[in-house]
Amino acid sequence: MQKALELYYAKYNRYPNSGSCYQSSDSDFVKSGGSPGYMCNSVDTFKNGGWIHDRVGSVQTYNVLAEFLTTTPVDPQQKNVAEWSNTELADGGTYFYWGGYSYGGCEDFYILYYGLEEENGLHEDANIAMCDGTSRGRVWNNIAVVGNTVN
Repeated sequence: MQKALELYYAKYNRYPNSGSCYQSSDSDFVKSGGSPGYMCNSVDTFKNGGWIHDRVGSVQTYNVLAEFLTTTPVDPQQKNVAEWSNTELADGGTYFYWGGYSYGGCEDFYILYYGLEEENGLHEDANIAMCDGTSRGRVWNNIAVVGNTVN
């Protein structure tokens, strides 16, 4: 996923905008107060063979990483409802993507979140450092976070 996102950036000079993804109101992320148009996830936004989409103006493009990935990864224990909370993500079942716009002093960024079935020991040090010196990314015992920022 990271390599495909970097190839996308190299070709289009930006990351896909996750604001173009809309999660179901059943999504645990939305139920916990998150905006439905905030992140792409491997359950609610899976369409046309992928779950990371993009919008430029009024043009919506689905599965934008298809030219860089033969198949879009999903969690091997994929759930029917997107799960976000600390205990649910810690059991695996949903991947999340956030990024593709100016935030935290960065011209562009992305963060991938994915739950692991076992404790990974990454904790808070796995947060992504933003360009303004803040960090983003919720990290609990069993959640891995990867990403990149562009000044």
